[in-house]
Amino acid sequence: MEGLGLLEIDSGIRFKGTDIWLDPHRKKPLAFVSHAHGDHALKNHEVAIVSSKTARFYAKGFKGKEIIALSFGRRQRFGGATITLFPAGHILGSSQIMIEKHGLKAVYTGDIKLRKGLTSERIEIKRCDVLIIECTYGDPRFIFPDFMEAAHELLSFIKACFSRKITPVVITYRIGKAQEIIKLLGDRGIVTRLESSIYEATEIYRDLGINLINYKRYPPFVPGKEVIIVPPYRRDIVKYVTKRTIAPTGWAMDKKMVERLGVDRAVPISDHADFSELLAYIMLARPKRVYTVHGDDTFSDFLRRQGIYAKHIEAPYQPTLNGYFG
Repeated sequence: MEGLGLLEIDSGIRFKGTDIWLDPHRKKPLAFVSHAHGDHALKNHEVAIVSSKTARFYAKGFKGKEIIALSFGRRQRFGGATITLFPAGHILGSSQIMIEKHGLKAVYTGDIKLRKGLTSERIEIKRCDVLIIECTYGDPRFIFPDFMEAAHELLSFIKACFSRKITPVVITYRIGKAQEIIKLLGDRGIVTRLESSIYEATEIYRDLGINLINYKRYPPFVPGKEVIIVPPYRRDIVKYVTKRTIAPTGWAMDKKMVERLGVDRAVPISDHADFSELLAYIMLARPKRVYTVHGDDTFSDFLRRQGIYAKHIEAPYQPTLNGYFG
């Protein structure tokens, strides 16, 4: 398969014959940024293509020349091809990109989730010839429980803390997972106190029409009666209080990883697709060629055993420990 079936790898991925780099980790003349998480959203590209909602988060601190914000479903010529953005389901505004050229259709997913989130758009899946798909949890041992089952585990943890006058501290990403937890707790009358960057992101969610309630800025807080939510890299700001920490993450399925995260508890709430969802995506998209990114080669090996052309692309960077709260 010529053209869009061939890739160039250089601190990011590009279909040969196009000018658009996909979630690159180094400055590029033209980049597609799939969502607002820091491991994808480098802010010094000369021109960045993002969804209109991602632009609200991405614009702060942008050091490039131009942000091109596109609505979902709008076909447009860019970088030697026709592109369309459509929802990825990962976090609010997260997008996949379809690139069409010479009659071929290629899709890059960025991070995806097939389960409908409380605060994100529902994913769309489109038929394509070539697919680049994330496989963070592309191992058969990662089959997540029903969301409400995991949510009940989180709520029980919080209730137990409150009964002992202990402050529960939720450690999670500032955009996406934090707002899912705020929505889950706020709708049940539980007050959350948010670290400043999470508070600012939550205000943008509100501006974009997501109904979030019962949240306030941290500090101050009422010990043993409110939940504090902080990002992994700022967990040390919660001081001088009896607390227990919990991380909502898909890595809760891996006991060794839970120990590495340094939390008292972890629950399997993830903003990524699990193994079964990744398979479902492949079956619906029906690509002739699959490239996997993130994770390891377990998923691509599995696909090859099913008779699907699949190849794993090694990540151009190594995630930090903070990257395992997804």
